[in-house]
Amino acid sequence: MFDASIEGLQHTGPQQSGRVINLEAAMQFHRRKIDGFAAGDSRRAGPLHNLAHTLIARFHALGVHADLDLAIAMHRGALELHPTGHPERAWSLSNLAITLSSRYGLSREQADLESAIAMHHEALELRPTGHPDRAESLINFARTLSSRYDLLREQADLESAIAMHRDSLELRPIGHPMRAYSLSNLAHTLKSRYALLREQADLESAIAMHRDALELCPIGNPERAFSLSNLARTVSSRYDLFREQADLEGAIAMHHEALELRPTGHPD
Repeated sequence: MFDASIEGLQHTGPQQSGRVINLEAAMQFHRRKIDGFAAGDSRRAGPLHNLAHTLIARFHALGVHADLDLAIAMHRGALELHPTGHPERAWSLSNLAITLSSRYGLSREQADLESAIAMHHEALELRPTGHPDRAESLINFARTLSSRYDLLREQADLESAIAMHRDSLELRPIGHPMRAYSLSNLAHTLKSRYALLREQADLESAIAMHRDALELCPIGNPERAFSLSNLARTVSSRYDLFREQADLEGAIAMHHEALELRPTGHPD
C-alpha cells in the first residue's frame, strides 16, 4: 500500500549497487530526452517527471537529500509546462505535492506541507465527481491534512481528512482492488479522532474497518502483516479502555502472526 513517508538510507549490498547503476543510466536517458526539446516545449514535461521519479528512487537507495530537492525542481519544471487548463495539470500538481510531502517528512518545514496541501486541493478540484482519479486525489489531500493535524492539532483538519477518506471509500466499493487501502486510511483517521475526543464510536468504527481490510488481505496477501498490525494496535486501544482480556489476547495473536510474516531481514 501506498505510504508517502520517506524510507531513508537503505543497505547497499551488491544487488543494491547494481540498482544504483541502473538508476544512473536511466537518469542519463531522461536528461537526453529533456535536452531534445526546446525550453518551453510542453513535451519536456514527461521526461522531467520521469527524471524526478528516478531521482526519488536514488534517494531511497542512497539517502542523499539533494536528490529529493532535485526531484522537486524537476516536478516544478513540469508543472510550469502544464498551466491552468492543461489536461495534465492535475497529474503534475499531484506529483509535486507528493514529493513536497516527502520532504516535509524529513525537514518538518511547514512551508512544504502548506504547499502540498494547496496543490492537492487544486488537483482535487480538477478531478470532479466521476473522474477516474478522484479517489486518489481525495486520499492524497486527506493525508496531507492529517499531517497538518499532527503538527498543529486543529480539529478542522482532522474532520476534513475523515470526510475525504469516507468519500474515497465510497468510490471503492466491495470488489475494488484498493478498497482495503481506503478502509485502513479511514480507520487511522477515526482512531486519531478517538484519541482526541475519546468517543467510543470512533474506536469501534476503526476496529470494524481494520477487520474489513484484513478480510481483504487473506493468507498469502503481501499486505496481510500490515493489516494485522493495524488491527492489533486498534484492538489494544480498546483493551486500554475496557480491560477486556479477549481484546488483549486477540491483539497478541495478531502481532504474533504479523511477526511471523516479517522474518529476519524484513524492513518492518
